[in-house]
Amino acid sequence: MPFDADAPTPARLFEQVVALCGLSALLGPGMVRRALRDSGVARPEDAAPDDYRDALTMLHARLEAYMTPDEAAARVRRIRALLEPASRPGGAAPPNVRK
Repeated sequence: MPFDADAPTPARLFEQVVALCGLSALLGPGMVRRALRDSGVARPEDAAPDDYRDALTMLHARLEAYMTPDEAAARVRRIRALLEPASRPGGAAPPNVRK
């Protein structure tokens, strides 16, 4: 995979995914780490966009424990959009992060 100077660092990507989950600072990071580990990522702190894509099913299931299925699905769609910058026309900015 070629180097992308605009790609977020693993730490920044983790922060963005946690924010898009919309959970508290107490719950969000641990939930994302567990979803990554459950999908086979040995070191969640080094996770790449592909790792998050692989973990989306686990993440969705975990989100449904805290919110309605519709809200969980909407949050997963926002995370998926964050992970797919090439699919955004004209390199548009990622979706707004709402808590």
